[in-house]
Amino acid sequence: MDEKAKILIVEDERIIAMEMRYKLESMGYDVSAIVSSGEEAVRKAEELHPDLVLMDIILQGEMDGVEAACQIKNRFGIPVVYVTANVSDARLEDITRSEPFGCLFKPFEDMELQAAVKMALYKYKMGKELKKSERMLRLITENMQDLVFMIDLNGNVQYTAPSIKGILGYEIEERIGRPSFEIVHPEDIENVMAIFANAIATSTPGKAEYRVKHADGHYLWVEAIGNFVFDDDGQAVEVILNIRDITDRKLAKEKIAASLREKETMLKEIHHRVKNNLQVISSLLGLQSSYLQDEESRAIFQESQERVRVMADIHTMLYQSADLARVDFGGFFRDLAGHLQQSYGLLGSSIEIHADMADVSLPIGTSIPCGLILNELLSNALKHAFPEGREGRVTVSMKTARDRFVLKVQDNGIGFPAATDFQHPQSLGLELVKLLVEQINGTIDLRIRGGTTFTITFPATDKRG
Repeated sequence: MDEKAKILIVEDERIIAMEMRYKLESMGYDVSAIVSSGEEAVRKAEELHPDLVLMDIILQGEMDGVEAACQIKNRFGIPVVYVTANVSDARLEDITRSEPFGCLFKPFEDMELQAAVKMALYKYKMGKELKKSERMLRLITENMQDLVFMIDLNGNVQYTAPSIKGILGYEIEERIGRPSFEIVHPEDIENVMAIFANAIATSTPGKAEYRVKHADGHYLWVEAIGNFVFDDDGQAVEVILNIRDITDRKLAKEKIAASLREKETMLKEIHHRVKNNLQVISSLLGLQSSYLQDEESRAIFQESQERVRVMADIHTMLYQSADLARVDFGGFFRDLAGHLQQSYGLLGSSIEIHADMADVSLPIGTSIPCGLILNELLSNALKHAFPEGREGRVTVSMKTARDRFVLKVQDNGIGFPAATDFQHPQSLGLELVKLLVEQINGTIDLRIRGGTTFTITFPATDKRG
């Protein structure tokens, strides 16, 4: 509190000094000492460290009040208020250079003395707080990992934090007054200036990632966030840029992206090779069947070829897809239906195939067994549900119900033989369906009424171990 402040009085007129002491103590201040010479004032300031010195200009001895005030200020940082009867123009310049905290002219009233002391102590306190803040700010800006720029609305640098030396290699003096955009990479300058212009036009903060030139010539990736400084009228006058070196992050991101591209290329190549190998197997089955004379045996080979082709088609779709983890099952069904109609000579026949499965995609672990299931059920319907050229319709739908898929294959044909024990099938096709449904953790239901309907329900995510 300033009421307890210690004050040193430097006055060679004893009566004036005693009166000042009396008045200051009545105001609640502590008068530490009264001295009459400049030399003694310096010694007492060093000894007592007062909060304020009231200094007469004309003093006894060789050192006057102005010189004593300069030494006290420079050596100890103690504020000084001059107390004088008169100041000449010549002395005024000396007094100004000594940076006093006030000047009190004799004779003065009590209120003038109190005001001069209070103002000097307040100014000194505020000055100390300001210096403390400046020191803290300097420590922060010198040691921060980010770089702070202040630029005007034309993009010229008004201030830069000392961290510029460690981050970009420039001395502060090299950048002050220079255009901030001149160190931006030529390929990034157009985008950066567009972002800056938009921020100026809208007076809103801006953010950009771009490359800047280091003092040694190489470029760094930085992330810059700009915020405006506004005047009293609310007009933007300057921009504070907080710039962070993101070179390592950018390079790591590019490395990860390159690695992902490499893995995607490798996966596509694997899918392509798997598809080719499956085609070789299909061709071998086809060649072998050409040596068979028995139609029933040849039909078995043809069915095996169809199963291989289903797996090959799924790998084809993966190879062509941007998402290597999932298959567009709607697209797969359309291809399968067209191929089966052609394979069984049903193109242009009275059997219609309808689909209701728009925008359905399945995980790769589920898509192959599900594709094989659909192939077996659809083939079965096309071969057996409509004998002797009978007209009919086969409908395939795929719906989602909460976290599960529901696949239905329904026909309005002659119906499944009533005596068939579906849980213990005798044909390979139905045995495959049963096993594959179990593989995808699903359930299967058969309804025979006005045709045949298979309903298969399975999880929407691949949960197999």
